[in-house]
Parts: sequence; structure tokens; C-alpha cells
Amino acid sequence: MLSKPASFSADFRTLMRAAALQCDRQRCETAISMLEEATRVQPGSARVFFHLGFCHTGGCREHSLVNPAMAAEYLRHALLLTGASTDFLLRANTLSALGNICSRQEASATALREAISYHRDAAEIYARLGRPNDWAREEFNQADAWCELTESKFPDKWAQAVTHYENALRVRTKKDDPRAYASTIMNLGTALRQLPSGEKKRNVLRAIRCYRQALLIDRFQTSHSQFAKLCNNLGNACMTYPNRDGASAERHARYAIRHFERALQVWTMEEDSYYYALVQYNLGGAYLELPAEPRHVTKSLACFAAAFECAKSSGYAEIQRLAGAQLNGIRCFLSGSATQASL
Repeated sequence: MLSKPASFSADFRTLMRAAALQCDRQRCETAISMLEEATRVQPGSARVFFHLGFCHTGGCREHSLVNPAMAAEYLRHALLLTGASTDFLLRANTLSALGNICSRQEASATALREAISYHRDAAEIYARLGRPNDWAREEFNQADAWCELTESKFPDKWAQAVTHYENALRVRTKKDDPRAYASTIMNLGTALRQLPSGEKKRNVLRAIRCYRQALLIDRFQTSHSQFAKLCNNLGNACMTYPNRDGASAERHARYAIRHFERALQVWTMEEDSYYYALVQYNLGGAYLELPAEPRHVTKSLACFAAAFECAKSSGYAEIQRLAGAQLNGIRCFLSGSATQASL
């Protein structure tokens, strides 16, 4: 059996060490050039193709050579090469990276189902290798991908998402990893709120509990934007609570208003115009659930007008359309009321 010359292996190791050094110094373009040279020295190395693919994803940082399509090509070649090796960890890492590319590259059902498949296979390998944190990450990634699928074609998407988020929470505990726990339980709350099966009231109550648990952590440990997102989610959960009487509907609308207003303390028009318009729209809807007093109607009008103007100036066509429809509806109602009063 023939073996490679010692100088051949030495050149490869030297290139890999040099590429790693450039990567540590955040000189990504230089690192990629060295890795490409390494593929010519040792074209059968799955590891070098994995590193090249990961570099082109911008997994560490954004740089001029970020190219998802090229990253996917290198990673698929790495996956092919790992099929004949016993480096199962490298195979799992490659599957995980490919899943992330498919999820981010496009929102098509084909790409998302492919992402789910990659993350599922990676999770199985991590479980066999006894790597619970990696396994939990892949469960979380599967759940996120399920959430992105269209409900009309995938009616079980929310149930699938709930299952995978709950799996991840078997590892991502409040004590061991509070930030990962908060992001996972927040997403679980959203999936529960959308769940069409089971008792709606129970699902929404579970969602509210999830958001509140996440809020207790995120208030102190994560970004202001994440805190605002949780407040908006809590407001939406209160608005979807199945009320059986007017008093209950009003109570939950007031809860929602409080949460939406807290979100708007963070999401100003200057800070994040999209979420500002979205939450103003949500807030306007919450005021409509209160008794039809002039002050409530006035506040609702102001919220929808703010959402409409912000969406119009920022190019958010769907929010502009929805807010415009609400404004027209309220104005027609008010003009009709005025006509009746004059009669």
C-alpha cells in the first residue's frame, strides 16, 4: 500500500495551522485562501471542506467572502467525504451547518424540509455521542424550521414544533443555561398559542406562562429587543385568550395594552420601525376590545394612524394595508354614529 510522502502531510498540517491562526485573528479572506490551497494538497479531507463551508457561511463573523451557495457546496462535499470515515462528530457538525444554510437561504418548503432532515440526523448523532447540549440545539433548530412552514400544507407544524421545543427544554434548563432556556421557552409559547389542536384556553394559558418565565430571565440577561419581543408576545397571547364574557375580554385587553406599551418603550420608530408599526397596530386592536368610550376609540385611532404612517414611510405594505382598513372602519363607524345622533 502506497503512503503519502512526509512532506505532503507536513504541508497540509502547516496550511491548516496557518488557516486556523488567520481565523483566530479574524482575517477570514486569508484563512479561506489557505484552506482552498489545503484542498489541493489533500482533496480527500472532509475536515478542510467543512471548514471552508463554515467560513463561507459567515458563521464566525461577516466578511467579504460570505457566500451561502458556495458554503452549501463545500459542506455537501464534506458530508460525502465523511460517509467513509468514523469521524461522527465532524459529520454531525456538517449536517448542522447545512441545516442552518437551508433554513436561512430561502423560505421554501423544500429547503425547510431539507433543513429539518439535516438537523434531525445531526441530533441523532449527537445523542449517540453523548453530547446533550448539541442535541438540544438541533431539536431547537428543527422546531424553528417547522414554525416557518405554511400551515395549509403542513397542518401538524405547530404540534411538531411544540414537541421539539419541549425536547430541547429537557437539556436547556433555567439553572444550567438561562439564556438558551429563555429563548426556547419563548418560542414554545408562540407554538402553543398557534396550536390548533387541544383546548384553546389551556394552550393559551400555557403560552402565557412560557412568556412570563422567559420574561423573568430576559429582563436581566438579554437584549432590550428580546425583552420587547416577549412583551409583544404576551400582549398577543392575552388578545387570543378565549373569553366567555365581556368582563373577561376587557380584562385581557387591558393586560395586552400594558404589555404592548412596555414593548413600545423599547421599539420606538427610530429604534425599529417595523416592530414599532406592528406593535402600534396590535395596541390599536387591544383598545378596540375595551368599552366603546370616546377615549378608547381616540386612542385606537391614534395607534392605527401611527402604524399606518410608519408602515407607509418604511415600505411595510401589509401593515399599511391592515392599519388603513382599521382606520377606515373606525371612521365609518364614527360618521354613522354622528349621523344617527343628528337624526
